[in-house]
Amino acid sequence: MREETRQSLKLTDMMKRQEEIRQEREKLEKSEKVLENMTVVPSAELEKKEAKLDKVNEDKQKEWFKELNKDLYLGEAIEILNDTIAIKN
Repeated sequence: MREETRQSLKLTDMMKRQEEIRQEREKLEKSEKVLENMTVVPSAELEKKEAKLDKVNEDKQKEWFKELNKDLYLGEAIEILNDTIAIKN
């Protein structure tokens, strides 16, 4: 069964929707730029444990940290926390 969608035929409504989409796209692009500069650094305790891990577990942990660096939601959460801290100070 085909999914039904409803789109406004009014030019002003369409232009408003396009502007909303553009703003959302810009927000996502900004988040991606923030993520490029962000890195997740394991704690000293994790580094000690990492030294004891065998090669397979070490590779898995490195891959996990690599994926954390790509996580948009994690990056956005960090930015929100940073903003909250900045406001309180």
